[in-house]
Amino acid sequence: MALASSHGRARRDGSDGRANDGRVQRHAQHRLVERNQIYSRHYRSRRARRGGHGDADCCGRDAGRRAAFDFAASPLSSAARPSRDRPGLFRPHDRGGGAGAGVTGEDAALVDRFCDMLAAEAGAARNTLLAYRSDLAKAREALGSPLGEASDEQLKHLGEAWSDLAPSTVARRAAALRRFYAFLFEEGIRSDDPSAVLPKPKQQRPLPRILDPHEVERMLEAAEERAASDRPLALRNLALIELLYGSGLRASELVTLPKTALRRGEPFLILAGKGGKERLVPVSERAHEAVRRWIEVHPGGRWLFPGGKVHLSRVRLFQLVREMAADAGIAPDRVSPHVLRHAFATHLLSGGADLRALQALLGHSDIATTQIYTHVDASRLVELVNARHPLARSRD
Repeated sequence: MALASSHGRARRDGSDGRANDGRVQRHAQHRLVERNQIYSRHYRSRRARRGGHGDADCCGRDAGRRAAFDFAASPLSSAARPSRDRPGLFRPHDRGGGAGAGVTGEDAALVDRFCDMLAAEAGAARNTLLAYRSDLAKAREALGSPLGEASDEQLKHLGEAWSDLAPSTVARRAAALRRFYAFLFEEGIRSDDPSAVLPKPKQQRPLPRILDPHEVERMLEAAEERAASDRPLALRNLALIELLYGSGLRASELVTLPKTALRRGEPFLILAGKGGKERLVPVSERAHEAVRRWIEVHPGGRWLFPGGKVHLSRVRLFQLVREMAADAGIAPDRVSPHVLRHAFATHLLSGGADLRALQALLGHSDIATTQIYTHVDASRLVELVNARHPLARSRD
């Protein structure tokens, strides 16, 4: 009885509960390490089978098969596979799942494994995983049957089902399916890869929409006039637009900045862009001053731009930017956070910035993505031809 009563007192004052919590946490961490080792070994073997650079002990087809066997037959496999209540890399949040993920039934487990591969092997960000899930869910809806078992004949009809969509949308969904079926084939889940019958729409890459420098200046002036009142929301909006245009940040990069991202006296910040790739981003003195004024009235918390329970959402940022455009007398439908990023790039290029430097500033992995801005500034192209072409010089 004494033991029982002391145990009851310990449970009431929480000491025994804290000890149990500690043991459970250590056990969970141990299982998480084991699970991630299994996944890591499995995906390294996949790279080796495709001719990539794997570890010395898992190169070649036989080693790949052994690792795949370990993954499937390990006594930890059922516990180590992703679940909705375990912490770690493969949480629903990390793989873009959770409520409203859109893929259900027989395809759910396959899409979970596919997203785990994208996160572990390709370093895909959560927004990328959400996009893949959404595209696969739309394909599942159009097929009316499980994706994993779809036949060539069923996939051929997707072109007709998506005939009313924009070519870019069809191309993106087809690309998601191609990568999904390539994954199923490489994993041995399917004996064939049916992606050859998927639609391949012709599409032209549109030129980015931009604003003239004087239009951006009008937006900045309007934001500064409102911030002169020292109202917290006006100060926040000024800091938002200064960082958007002054540093060329993506919307997701801006809203997820921690409160400590900008340090006094440092003319740059380090942020993780798409795929978790880090880059240096310059921050102007104007932006530093706008952020300093906003920090003075900051409501507190982890994020530089808090909103609700976490940080400001991308949707809310989109709305705020359009409101600021309307305040400056600019049609709101012409402006978005990404339009300001385009303006940052185009105005730098027209000012003589090097294309490689611009690629680094924007965080583009492929310079072909950056080159599109060379087609936007028509006046600079005309000036370049008139200054450099032999026939133009001969007329002088």
